[in-house]
Amino acid sequence: MSVIDIYCTDKERHRKLTIVRLQKVSSGQWCEVTADRGGAPGEFLARSVASRAENGIYRLQCRRCGRDTRVNIATLTRLLDGIAAADRSYLDLSHLPF
Repeated sequence: MSVIDIYCTDKERHRKLTIVRLQKVSSGQWCEVTADRGGAPGEFLARSVASRAENGIYRLQCRRCGRDTRVNIATLTRLLDGIAAADRSYLDLSHLPF
């Protein structure tokens, strides 16, 4: 299963800040992966990207530079599938054309 870190560098003007880690699960959906602080060490919670979207738009915001990127779920899914197919494990938001 593919895991992709989405981060921001503001076109290399600040240090890398990971915004979210996404993993493709067996159902074919992309999910946010976060450590489960209440569970056993190494346990993770996964929430579907589609369930986190508001009106079909998934929001990614950098806490360091304030970049606010809003992506349609279908566009984000195609983008993540392409990154996974290219065998890459990261996406820098500051290099996106939108």
